[in-house]
Amino acid sequence: MLELILIVVFHVEGTEGGYLQLYHRSGDDAVLPCSSSTNCSTINWFYSRDSSTDHQQVKDGKVQSSPRAARLNVDNNCSLIIINMTAEDAGMYSCRFGSGSTNDGVVLLNVLTISPSSPAADPTKDGDVTLQCSLDRWSGLGSCPQNSLLWVDETGTVLTGEGVGYQFRRTGCDSYLTVKLQSSSNRSYSCQFVDGNTVKIEAHYQLEEPSTGSPDWSPLSFIMLTLRITALILMVGITADIIRTRGSKKHQKDINVHYAVDEDAVDYENDGERSTAATI
Repeated sequence: MLELILIVVFHVEGTEGGYLQLYHRSGDDAVLPCSSSTNCSTINWFYSRDSSTDHQQVKDGKVQSSPRAARLNVDNNCSLIIINMTAEDAGMYSCRFGSGSTNDGVVLLNVLTISPSSPAADPTKDGDVTLQCSLDRWSGLGSCPQNSLLWVDETGTVLTGEGVGYQFRRTGCDSYLTVKLQSSSNRSYSCQFVDGNTVKIEAHYQLEEPSTGSPDWSPLSFIMLTLRITALILMVGITADIIRTRGSKKHQKDINVHYAVDEDAVDYENDGERSTAATI
């Protein structure tokens, strides 16, 4: 019942300009404005993912401690700044001045994300790859309307149903496109969220050419290869030194033997001369 009341209130306020819908891609920075120009030292910002939660993000102009506090800030216009948005940032934001309970501004933040549906998916290998496109938003808005999430190829052609080399399916605000990788050229696909005839937000994804089989060197692999090459060079150097040392010793031994023979011959000739002298 509370969701129904809020939706009706938002539609009425939307007609009167009482709330604002913003669309951003994951990774973008967003500026959520507040309608009042009161001193920002009294500004309070609240965040709601669904109708059952209401978390205070800013109190009296200061960002409160939370897992995403480092990505939040308040500017001089009392606007809430969100840096490097993620899907978890989608929801309803309301600003209030002072201790009152009346909202001075309401912003519905929608975040569009496109990525391979599985972290293990490798778009550089031959085969198929599945892309997932998701629009995260405040749960009070319900599911995304039929045909609001569209896939478009690099030629601008809207992909419908199942065609040559692709097929897709949709569940709520999630749409999945499965494509067969082309070895001849790169392909790019866009996911669009359409409200009526207006494209509110779109995200792009570029598929790479299949891998040619070149090795993917990690830092550890490179270090190990360097150590192995160094060890091989040292082994070759040590082996060469051993061979050179052994050759030097053998050559020295041959020289000593040669000298010994010469000395024996000299002794022999001297003995012969002494024998001749004795006979004479």
